[in-house]
Amino acid sequence: MTSTKTILGCMLIAFLLPSLSAAQTVSYGFTATIEVADPPLDTVFTPGERLTVYFQLDSAVPDLDPSPGIGDYENAVLMSSAFTDDYVVTGTGGNLLISDMAPGNFDIFIILGFVSGPAIAGGCVPDTAQAFATDSTGLAFSNDAFPVSAPDPTNFDVFDVKLNFACPGGLASLTAFGDSDVVVFINGFGDAAVRASDWQ
Repeated sequence: MTSTKTILGCMLIAFLLPSLSAAQTVSYGFTATIEVADPPLDTVFTPGERLTVYFQLDSAVPDLDPSPGIGDYENAVLMSSAFTDDYVVTGTGGNLLISDMAPGNFDIFIILGFVSGPAIAGGCVPDTAQAFATDSTGLAFSNDAFPVSAPDPTNFDVFDVKLNFACPGGLASLTAFGDSDVVVFINGFGDAAVRASDWQ
């Protein structure tokens, strides 16, 4: 005869198994000083303001690129937010790209989270928050694995965050992620962006 403890133990295991394979959430956050607010965002944001971007990601998302130097983690971003003292945007969804191209080549880190919030500066609508980094030594990453903690900005030649907007006459969406042109698309996205550096 099966004991009550055995039955309860089996029920507990059956209850917990789905959560063991569920999302393993990690968080990245970066705070920096705004250097440039492209027109017309310069009517709202000023150099010297602090910009914080925050991402929650599912580290259990698989790498869609089979090559050993590229980590393409599509839909890894669960939640994004970006804020200054007077402006806040939030959203869900987004992607993470890690490129570990070995010493002598660039390592690249790109995270792109979709956001929404109030329109400002004559109709500019927030669209994406991003962190972008390159390391010309190729030593920032040792593989293309999902980073379980936020990369240290001081390990990169360039590490900036952007809060991108779709303004009248500019691009309204980014339609592709994960190919070799992603850096160009992300850096050229929209027609206005708040850029920040001076990491904290």
